[in-house]
Amino acid sequence: MEDWKTKFYCDLGKKFAKSRRKGSNTTVNEAVQKKRCKNGNDFEKLVLNEFFENGFWVWKLKNESGTPFDLMSVKKGLAFGIECKHLDKMPKTFRISQLRDNQLIGLDNFTNYGESFVVFGNDDDIRVIDFKQLAEMGKMPVSDGTPLELFFKLVRASQNLKRKDLERSINDGNHS
Repeated sequence: MEDWKTKFYCDLGKKFAKSRRKGSNTTVNEAVQKKRCKNGNDFEKLVLNEFFENGFWVWKLKNESGTPFDLMSVKKGLAFGIECKHLDKMPKTFRISQLRDNQLIGLDNFTNYGESFVVFGNDDDIRVIDFKQLAEMGKMPVSDGTPLELFFKLVRASQNLKRKDLERSINDGNHS
């Protein structure tokens, strides 16, 4: 059984080879970037790949009714529960009512073990909202969502600060 990446890149390779025969100068990487998300499954795959490319271990949870959220990712001791929402058109606000009950419960329960986020958007604009903030407010302006690339930079910066604090603590003789 093929996994989605194998199928995606095989299909993409066929399209790329066909376009090359027609004289196109498009590279494979450009072809990957041009792939449009048609639905939620495509968007989940896009988000999974973005997390993977940024050094996270990422798992897609089985797509069955009652799944607590879509993806789980881990990087250097940080665990994230992620619910992905593909939006054809970006609204002005994202509402907690856009999540199903099982997703609300799953994301809320995951906060006992790590951080829970809602990743939403489309091919052109992917944003991240902290689930706890969304739950407290009920809705949030889309503009308050962190762009995905900035989210990855903030995670890296946070991990570097924690590492420096740990090194400083060890050097100071505080081993707690």
